[in-house]
Amino acid sequence: MQRSLLIWLFLAIFALPVMADQPESAINKETSDDSSNEVVETEDSESVSDSLVRPPLIQVGKASFDLGIEYRLRNIYINPLQLNGLDAVEVGYGIQRLRTAWSFDWDDKVKINAQIDFLDGVLFGDNGLIYGDSPYPNEGTSSAARWPNEAGIAVVLKEGGDPLDSDSYTYGLKEMDPVYVRRAWGEVWIGFGMLRVGRMPAHDGRNILGNSGDNDLNRFGSVGRGNTADRILFGTKPIQIAKALMSGDPSEADSRQDRGLFFGMAYDRLVDDAIQLSADDAGQFGTSAYYLIPEFDLFGVTIRDIKLLGAFAYRNSDDVQTDVFITPFEFKFSIEDDFHLEFQAAVIWGKTREVSDALSLMSGRTPVVQDLLGYGMFAIADYDLGPVTFTLEFDYASGDDDPRPEADNVVKDFFFAEDTKVGLLLFPQVLAYETACSAAAATATLKGLGATALPSTRMATGGAFTNAIALFPQVTWHITDDIFIRFGALMAWAAAPVTDPHETLLHEDGDSIEDDAVNFNGGPPGNYYGTEFDLRISARLWGHFYFDLEGAILLPGDALQDEHGDAVMSAMAEARFTFRY
Repeated sequence: MQRSLLIWLFLAIFALPVMADQPESAINKETSDDSSNEVVETEDSESVSDSLVRPPLIQVGKASFDLGIEYRLRNIYINPLQLNGLDAVEVGYGIQRLRTAWSFDWDDKVKINAQIDFLDGVLFGDNGLIYGDSPYPNEGTSSAARWPNEAGIAVVLKEGGDPLDSDSYTYGLKEMDPVYVRRAWGEVWIGFGMLRVGRMPAHDGRNILGNSGDNDLNRFGSVGRGNTADRILFGTKPIQIAKALMSGDPSEADSRQDRGLFFGMAYDRLVDDAIQLSADDAGQFGTSAYYLIPEFDLFGVTIRDIKLLGAFAYRNSDDVQTDVFITPFEFKFSIEDDFHLEFQAAVIWGKTREVSDALSLMSGRTPVVQDLLGYGMFAIADYDLGPVTFTLEFDYASGDDDPRPEADNVVKDFFFAEDTKVGLLLFPQVLAYETACSAAAATATLKGLGATALPSTRMATGGAFTNAIALFPQVTWHITDDIFIRFGALMAWAAAPVTDPHETLLHEDGDSIEDDAVNFNGGPPGNYYGTEFDLRISARLWGHFYFDLEGAILLPGDALQDEHGDAVMSAMAEARFTFRY
């Protein structure tokens, strides 16, 4: 359950790219000449939330209204999802989503934005009757099925199962909300900076700590809802403000968004459990600075698209003695048009009593204040050789193999953003399923014990990369400007032996944890997740239609084996259709 807290601590990191009167995504499309705007790479293609390079739908004087639309259908088949059981052997389903981005703009100075999803995660077809309860697929007969409903996928308790046993959970159906208001915020240009207020993306683009969910930036796999924050944000170019003030001429300031020093600060409101109390409130303050250089020559070599970013965030909640500090760092550049390097890293440290409060109900121990110390990093290098791109990716996220708070008194887990995918099958599917079943059992246990906080609900990774070291070489062949094929081989080790916190604590019988610890499959904690081979074929037609066919084969390691040493090979296929306007 030490995996529970940190995923929430990463949802509002302050890499603040919007520092002036336009979104960075729109500026890049208009001012940059680099290859990041080419359509050959689907992960670099425009998103529904981008200000597309086209006239707005409605233009009246200085006012304009625009609407971005994205419809996506995913058909997924996995066999088996459960590597050593019989509950989720052959899994196949189709899910859909219609995403809309609404925007009103007055003279590039005042903007109102809203993002609304329809049928997000809703299954194709008539998936059982819904009468104020979860869908029940055996109602009626398949020959009499008529109307599609709003059913989605969730981990559910098997009929007659023990709610405290993770083996009693499997995939089932739940009712979905057909309309989801995802984000809504306003922004105003106040002459010397940009002020944003509302429910907005916690991060613009793809980062280990945050993902907007508005793009296809993953090398493999698609994104979900992304990370969102209830935030007040201000961003500016401080040096250019000083230059304009000193000269007395506002035109002296450089307003370009692809170069210069940018600074931002933000406040996020996170928790208001009991509005008549302040002790249980949680807020977060952050600040960031980054420097952009579009191009310069170094000894005759052209260096392009340099970005250097540093940020700091602080989170506090008095009632559970939480003080958390987060420091992300990012650096990327390109050499000529051939070599591209991106590096991201982050450290989280601080203290909290929240996890220990819950664990004490299971163990009978006195709650303690735990230290937090987690590390994560991501590095990817691309080398373009004609139509072929060779890629080497390295990912690291620290982990913890001892769930007892008093063992070393340090929570070491680090989670990537759930939508910043690493591979197709191992982390986004297999481990997401295994940890979700264990989290459901842990939550039932804590509820039965009267816990006031349920950190166990976030023990489920949701597909995030965590407690892992991965080496991921890839090769991409650009057949045409609109079609490419990519192949990758993901090799993943555990940063710490893979341990199921819930089952381990339930079986604890003494001072030593080694003889009690088990992984998420009931086997001994292992150190190698396995090897995964990924394939992606992507095509774009008529500028707006995208077709992706992806597949993966997973050869499991000892971290996925059960108590008998068994874990079978798994395979996955996904066909994805997307329309964007």
